[in-house]
Amino acid sequence: MTGVVQAVSAVPRPGSVVYKDHIFAIHLADLQGVGGPVADTQTLVYMWSMRDSRLTSSARCRPGDKLTLRLRPWSEVKAKYDAVNRSELDDEELNLQEPNWAEAVDK
Repeated sequence: MTGVVQAVSAVPRPGSVVYKDHIFAIHLADLQGVGGPVADTQTLVYMWSMRDSRLTSSARCRPGDKLTLRLRPWSEVKAKYDAVNRSELDDEELNLQEPNWAEAVDK
């Protein structure tokens, strides 16, 4: 799946917080699947932004960036990741959608 970043939530600076892991939210639009356009043209995804007090490469994404990601419904990983510190987007309508868990795909 590819999409264009519309917005990202805040990412903490390593060492400025007491926790070592963090998940951030990304609003993706212009979604394209392997075979072309998909039914939903936008989605909310969660990704790792910090692991073991180090920023991930995903933490550097900004609005306008095009990402290639593997998506899974949040409900599949919620039990595993829901207790991890997470930042949200300031968009009530988007936050009502069922989010996805995203992992970067190496090109």
